[in-house]
Amino acid sequence: MRLHRIEVEAFGPFVAAQHVDFDALGAGGLFLVHGATGSGKTSILDAVCFALFADVPGDRQARGLRSDLADPASPARVLLEFTAAGRRLRIERHGEFQRPKRRGTGTVPEPSRVRLEEFTRGSWRVLSTRIDEAADVVHDQVGMGLAQFRRVALLPQGEFAAFLRATPEERRSLLEKLFDVSRFTDVEAWLTERRRLLGQELGTRQSRFDVVIERLREILAGATPGTLDLASLPDWSGPEGVLPGRWDETATALAALVERAATSALEVQERAEAVERRTRDVLSAAEQAAALRGRGATARAHLIELTEASAAVDAARGRLADGRRAAGASGELRAVLAASRRVADASDAVLSASGALRTARGAG
Repeated sequence: MRLHRIEVEAFGPFVAAQHVDFDALGAGGLFLVHGATGSGKTSILDAVCFALFADVPGDRQARGLRSDLADPASPARVLLEFTAAGRRLRIERHGEFQRPKRRGTGTVPEPSRVRLEEFTRGSWRVLSTRIDEAADVVHDQVGMGLAQFRRVALLPQGEFAAFLRATPEERRSLLEKLFDVSRFTDVEAWLTERRRLLGQELGTRQSRFDVVIERLREILAGATPGTLDLASLPDWSGPEGVLPGRWDETATALAALVERAATSALEVQERAEAVERRTRDVLSAAEQAAALRGRGATARAHLIELTEASAAVDAARGRLADGRRAAGASGELRAVLAASRRVADASDAVLSASGALRTARGAG
């Protein structure tokens, strides 16, 4: 924030209009406001606060800032031109006061007024004449209220020590509003997030490490004597006794040792599997031989049964031949009997014919 110019009239000790060009005063870098007590040094700062915030710091009130020597119809007026957040603004504020009635006697309240303008494109443009809207714009551009402005920008006499005694969080809040610390805030946020991620990664690796240690305990507890030559490890006194700086060396040596033990165990396992395969082959051959012996006994029983059945078949065949021969003789017998019946019948016919012939002869 930079002040360019201020005008005051009927304000505090300033009865007539007074002008202060801060740009001209600050051309040499720094300037000093000095004078005798009551000359109006603090009133200039009060005028700056009144223009920006419609109030003044401390126990004073804005209503009591109007000069008692000013014209009864003239309000306390302050015009301040300043630049904040890259925008050049001009604000003119009239304080509330009691003015004489235009007709008759007595006074009537004259409300406070404000006029906020912005310098753009070579001319002044009115932004607002409403007190609340002007206050919002000023607060957004200045970035603080009257209390913070008083503590940060003004630091009245005797208050600087209080600022130094403020808590770090209070000073941080005020200083962040004065200076652009976004880069440092971003770095702090990045470092915080990085710490969180590294903490998570460390926790994950620690968990894996604990699992490896537990697995190592199981391997060492179950290892047969002579399987793992732990004496070959550098300064080995157990998993917990390894120094963090020597974990890589110890882990490499232990990995090689375990790999050799695993290779040896694998060879033993392969030999055991070969013996198991030969045992299964012998058992299979024995089972096949037993099966063959069982099939041989069955075949011999079947042979005996077939031999006995063959004798019965031969006997049946003999009986069948006898039956066939008997059947042939029976046919011949039936043919002889039929011929005998035909001879008898013929004999009976001859006898009948002979009798008939004799009868015919006798009748002749």
